[in-house]
Amino acid sequence: CIGVEIIKSGNSGMLNVSQRLSKNLPALRELFKNDFSIEIIEDSSIPLKKSLKDLLAAIAAGIVSASLVLVYIFRNRKVSFIVISSLPSSLFIVFTFMYFADISINIISLIALVIGIGMVFDNTIVVLEKLLDRKPHSPDETGDIVSKTFLSVSGSTATTILVFLPLLF
Repeated sequence: CIGVEIIKSGNSGMLNVSQRLSKNLPALRELFKNDFSIEIIEDSSIPLKKSLKDLLAAIAAGIVSASLVLVYIFRNRKVSFIVISSLPSSLFIVFTFMYFADISINIISLIALVIGIGMVFDNTIVVLEKLLDRKPHSPDETGDIVSKTFLSVSGSTATTILVFLPLLF
């Protein structure tokens, strides 16, 4: 009996390694069928897949519940829709960046995504609250109000980023 452990290395994620191994396993079995048999005893990607599915479900539930809270707080579907619609465009930008930067989707990146979703909601609410409070009458007034909230929104975002930045190293 010979045991072999295959581990990920470098930038390849555990799920990618597991998928590639599963894809190539029949060819390996065929190649060594007369010499020995190859069996998978433990696949550590299975609990990771479950964790990722659970985390994605939690993200979806969080988005839905946050959206319902927004509708309840603002009591205005149009305003709530603006906040909620900022999310898909933000997620599109994030996933595009992750694709081109070759960043894999894993538990850490999904947790960062959850934090980012919260920040998008928070920042959008801050800007919309200021706009609803001041009720601008022209695009110039709207621009002035948005530019005045820029510093507080940027400061809040920068603070959150700085708190979590050490986790990357």
